[in-house]
Amino acid sequence: MAISMKRFYLLILGLFISQLLTSQIILSKKQFTHEDAMKFRSIRSTAISDNGLWVAYSVFPDRGDGNLIVSAGDDTNKVIIPRGDRPVFSNDGYWLAAVQMPKSLDVENAKSPKDKPKNGMILLRNSTGKFDEFENINKFEFSNDSKWLIYQKYKDDNRKSDKMKKKEIGSELIIKHLFSGTEIKIDDVSEYLLDSTSTYLFYTVSSPEGKRDGVYRRDLKEDFAPETAINKMENTFFSALAWNDNKNSLAYISSTLRKDGRPDEGQLILWEKISPQTMKFAVTSTAVKKGWYIPAKNKTQWSEDGLKLFFGLKPNSEKDTADIEDLKFTESSFYDADSILYNSDDLIWHWKDPRISTHQVNWWNKNKDRTYAAVYDAERRNFFQLADETLEDVKYSDNSNFTIGYDDSKYALQSTWGGWFYDLYVIDLNTGERKLVVEAIAETANLSPLGKHIVYFKDKNWHIYDTETGKMSNITERIKIPFHDIDQDLPIEAGSYGIGGFFELDKYVLIYERNDIYKFFLGDHGSFVNLTATVGRRLDITFRLRQTNTRKKVFSEKDTVYMHGYSHKSKNTNLYFLETHIAGGINICTESGMGHIEGKNYFFVKKAQNADKILYTKESFDEFPDLWYSDIFLDSAKKISDVNPEMKDFIWGTTESLSWVSPVGDTLDGYLIKPDGFDPKKKYPVLVYYYERFSEHTHRFYQPRINHRPAYQVYLGEGYLVFVPDVKYRDGRPGTDAVDAVTSGVQTLIDRGIADPKKLVIQGHSWAGYQTAYIVTQTDMFAAAGAGAPVGNMTSAYSQIRTESGLARQFQYEKYQSRIGGNLWDSLDAYIRNSPVFYANKAVTPLLILHGNVDEAVPFSQGVELYLAFRRLSKNCVMVEYRNEPHHPRKYENRLDWAIKMKQWFDHYALGKPAPEWISEGRIYKGNK
Repeated sequence: MAISMKRFYLLILGLFISQLLTSQIILSKKQFTHEDAMKFRSIRSTAISDNGLWVAYSVFPDRGDGNLIVSAGDDTNKVIIPRGDRPVFSNDGYWLAAVQMPKSLDVENAKSPKDKPKNGMILLRNSTGKFDEFENINKFEFSNDSKWLIYQKYKDDNRKSDKMKKKEIGSELIIKHLFSGTEIKIDDVSEYLLDSTSTYLFYTVSSPEGKRDGVYRRDLKEDFAPETAINKMENTFFSALAWNDNKNSLAYISSTLRKDGRPDEGQLILWEKISPQTMKFAVTSTAVKKGWYIPAKNKTQWSEDGLKLFFGLKPNSEKDTADIEDLKFTESSFYDADSILYNSDDLIWHWKDPRISTHQVNWWNKNKDRTYAAVYDAERRNFFQLADETLEDVKYSDNSNFTIGYDDSKYALQSTWGGWFYDLYVIDLNTGERKLVVEAIAETANLSPLGKHIVYFKDKNWHIYDTETGKMSNITERIKIPFHDIDQDLPIEAGSYGIGGFFELDKYVLIYERNDIYKFFLGDHGSFVNLTATVGRRLDITFRLRQTNTRKKVFSEKDTVYMHGYSHKSKNTNLYFLETHIAGGINICTESGMGHIEGKNYFFVKKAQNADKILYTKESFDEFPDLWYSDIFLDSAKKISDVNPEMKDFIWGTTESLSWVSPVGDTLDGYLIKPDGFDPKKKYPVLVYYYERFSEHTHRFYQPRINHRPAYQVYLGEGYLVFVPDVKYRDGRPGTDAVDAVTSGVQTLIDRGIADPKKLVIQGHSWAGYQTAYIVTQTDMFAAAGAGAPVGNMTSAYSQIRTESGLARQFQYEKYQSRIGGNLWDSLDAYIRNSPVFYANKAVTPLLILHGNVDEAVPFSQGVELYLAFRRLSKNCVMVEYRNEPHHPRKYENRLDWAIKMKQWFDHYALGKPAPEWISEGRIYKGNK
């Protein structure tokens, strides 16, 4: 008995000492500040060599200069390259090239955008660790045989033709032989192309004087890579290079120039290796249909078998023929109506327009260089125009038999309020014949690699169309599992979960449902196997394939691929293997036998193309997603990066998954972030941040950044809890649903005794900005609120314009995120019922609004309406307007200003800290500020 009591006292003493040491460790940690967030680093880009021996990754802080780290896979031979980014290894792994970003100080101190320094390039020899730096480099590329590096400088905007002011002038291209270091410099290159065998470098020249304009080739297998002119013609513009591996043939477009240097009509020409002195005019300017022409800005692409060449046409009505001249009035023209109206600038808004005027302008500016697909048959030596003004959107195809096209003309008018739909066509590339496959689909279709089948989604099911026979089959209706998104809560019909890809020879297609992956046999229209053998559905895991070989477009019969498996129960993601040739061939990847680890997320990053080596990350809220290098089974995993070692010095936190029931009976998920040293007996201030559903991020690392969102770690260091609740929606009540979900979730924290009911604050941006504005008109639960870019009045926002697209906002309310589910006239009550301005008289919570005055998504006037409603009713409201800023502030000074103001606002009202003058008194405009 005495021994037992002694053990008991020793245990108590041990626990006391352990708690004391833990408390001392926590007390020794620093609070995380906004300055720390500015310096906190993230991994921006990664690469692994094909042989798996070398790894590269770039690390940059939120503000400032970063580095590129290159090392052997075992983390030896490490080289740190200042400001390196976007690394690329040569195929043999001997070399690495990367972008070198300009110094941040030089960028910040530039007087204008034109004065900002441009990117450079790094070239590293991996075995020696020595690298060279190059300035003013726009792009670079290794040859496939790893013997050459091709890189091109930025264009000099000051170099122009004396006579042809609008002629596009090329820039210097350098061909570097890697092992000898020899360089060949070529002036005025406007475009270049390497063939896949690294035999030829093709390039076009567009020079100021015009004498060297032409298409050239260099034979990289010969000494000094001699230059040969393929087609040289003074003051002619050459473009759209495309190489045919199977036929050893080059396609390009040759265009005459107008007097001002702009390219005019072109012709499609072929050069063939077997007859290098002969030019074949595949499609001349006179051969195309009347009223159409071949533009210089074009995309040419060969089918994989080399039998078909795709290129683009344009109607003459879209030709840039304008000669811009300043109109000068004369005595005789001063009162002439035609002369006065010459520079009039109007837009006609007609009620029958298929697209509203702002959308037309936006669409035209983004698509004015688009072309209409045509195809040249290299064997028959004829061509077909595939797309025209009756079927504008026809896709280029990898196969030489069929392609697909979309026509939205019947649905363009209703897209303003009803969403986007298309009629799907199949086009025979041998005859040009079109056939209607299906009407009114909402998702793009999938053409199998050989063109034998089209797979598309409609009416909540997947369908297969046989391009040869026209046979159509619904392949999922007999499976008693939904293939539509069952979690979607928008008024529009639910879409699919997508497809995982096709197999070679058009044998199979992989299709996702919520949890599992199905393998459908294309040949017999519907036979299938559940490739993941219902494991996903039984364990409530969502499996999704990861691309391990970026050079393969299809799966092979016995591929083994990686999957991410997200557990809806534990809210974490693990890595899995899937054998594609058998049902149930699933294995979880493990680290030295540790198996499934709760509370951690594992994400595949990259695999070496020719070796069984991978990069992956492992993360949780308190573990940064550093890079790990391993064999494919994770048996020999080694952490190779330590991006933020100072994390251990700061108060951080851990996450806890939560579930609760809302007032309407919904089971809701969310998560709670607790600071280091959390005491379950203490009441804490709580910051609520949300959007729609973030619970899947429960075990994600939250990167602290200076932007429109709160940096959680800054608040945790101040003693806040951070609560992230999900919201479930029903049509016609988005505001009420947000109130129910958020307040019931917060109430569970109050009931647990860990949330101080007098120190609750809430923040959201955009859609969550609207919800926050609405919530504070319905409850007095919160001490303060922040709403970024909120909609205040749904009735006025309904017909306002999203300036980034030119679209009216009507579709958002009737079919998408705003979730009213009806138009303004049929559902007026719902628009009013869900609008914060109509309940502003009930608000008691101090509200801080952020809005950029050139917001391209939510009109700035919405923030103003909300502010003016509160102001008129003498409610505590401050709006921070950021001038010349869009939906999310872009200028760093404004992002930092908002982060600081948001924190000051919450600290004052929740923690009782003194109010800065901008809160207590505001600030009167006096010139610049």
